[in-house]
Amino acid sequence: MTDVNTLNTFTAPRLISIKTGDRVERFEVDFVFPELDRKNTQKLALDIKDAGRITMPIIVMPSTVEGYVIIDGWHRYHIAKELQLDCPALLFENLAPQEAQELFLSENLSRRQMTKDEKKQLAIDLREKYGWDTSSIARLLGIHFSTVSRWFKPADNSSILKYLTKLNNAIERITEQFVSPLFNEQMSKQDLEGQKQALSSMFELISSVRKFQEAA
Repeated sequence: MTDVNTLNTFTAPRLISIKTGDRVERFEVDFVFPELDRKNTQKLALDIKDAGRITMPIIVMPSTVEGYVIIDGWHRYHIAKELQLDCPALLFENLAPQEAQELFLSENLSRRQMTKDEKKQLAIDLREKYGWDTSSIARLLGIHFSTVSRWFKPADNSSILKYLTKLNNAIERITEQFVSPLFNEQMSKQDLEGQKQALSSMFELISSVRKFQEAA
C-alpha cells in the first residue's frame, strides 16, 4: 500500500467515516485492473467480520455531485456495508485528474505483479489517453526514465534488415558452392547425405530470413 506520507504532491488527507447510507461511486478509468476473485473476496469478508471493523481505511475524494468517489477500497466498502459497519476513509480533497489516477494506480500496483509487457501497455495508455509525461510514468512504475523513453520510440529495424540482407546473400553464395559437389558421382553415399542435409538447412535459413524481411 502507498504510504500517504510519501505523496508529497497531494494535500494531506483527513480521516472520515463513511456511513452505510452515504452516496458513493466508483472511480472510473480505462485501465481497469482485474476484479478481486471470489476466493479472495470471501477471505477479505471473513477477515473484516472477525475483526468487527475495517482495519485499513479506503481512499476517497469528493464527488462532483454528492457523496464520495472511491479511489481504492471498493470491495472493502461493500463488505462493510453488508455487515452494517461504518467504513473509515482517507479523504483527499482538491485532487487534479492526474493525481487521482496516480493514487488509483499506485494503490493497485502495490498489490499486483505486472509483467514488463503489461507495464509497457499501461505506460502507453497513460501517455496517449491521459497525457502523462515520461518522468511521471517512470516514477509511478518504478522503472528508469531511459527505459520508459525507449518504449515510446518507434522501432528502428534498418540495421537489422541490412545485416539480414548481407546474411541472405552470403548464404546463397555458399549454397551455390554446394550444388555442384552435391551431384558429383564420385562422392560417397555418406558425403552425399551430409551435403543434402547442409543444403536443406541452408534453404530453410534463407526462407526464414526472407519471411522476416517481408514481415518487417
